[in-house]
Amino acid sequence: SYQALSNSNGYVVIDCSLLCKPEEFVFSHEEGDWILEGQKYIGTVYSGSGCTNAVMLAATAKEFAPEEGALFAIGNCPSVGITGYLLGGGSGDVTPSTGWGSDDVLELRAVIWNGTNAEYITANKEENADFFWASLGGGGGLGVITDIKTAIVQSPEPLPHEDRRKFLYIQNLEFHYFGEESKREGLESFRRFLYEKTEESHKFGGGGFLHSEFFVL
Repeated sequence: SYQALSNSNGYVVIDCSLLCKPEEFVFSHEEGDWILEGQKYIGTVYSGSGCTNAVMLAATAKEFAPEEGALFAIGNCPSVGITGYLLGGGSGDVTPSTGWGSDDVLELRAVIWNGTNAEYITANKEENADFFWASLGGGGGLGVITDIKTAIVQSPEPLPHEDRRKFLYIQNLEFHYFGEESKREGLESFRRFLYEKTEESHKFGGGGFLHSEFFVL
């Protein structure tokens, strides 16, 4: 991450990038209700732990037709690894529609140390549930994650004047050449949009901040 949150004092960092093999991803097209009323997931994917956001986006887009509106929960940066993002909680542009990244994790496979030797386990709500729940939002350090099963969530229904599902976001729009008052007015306008135009704004994640020289949405 930008803040190097994947690093901890006294820990060994293991490069799992060679575990990312898109040709070995296992997709399903099962469907079911998701977190909020009206939400549903339209599939799952079992992937290696060393993949990045960009790899997961590309694989999901290849597997599902555009009209299905498949969303894989990711953050803003394509080069960030999915394991640290998902296990750290995982908030990003699609969070309003998919839930947090950790919400979308259905199962983990990991190598752990049981006090005597290394053990390869599968963890989900029923099996090794303590490891599973501790990992979701608790970050790394409990074991070496090798594989992750994740839900693919459907994007919101199209609005009446639209003919396809989509997810719209604003990323890194920087406004440098405005006075202090204009910058504040810009952020205030965006805030009003989020609160007053809920039929549109529910599709937005992320945020904005005010800098001494510019503001970013």
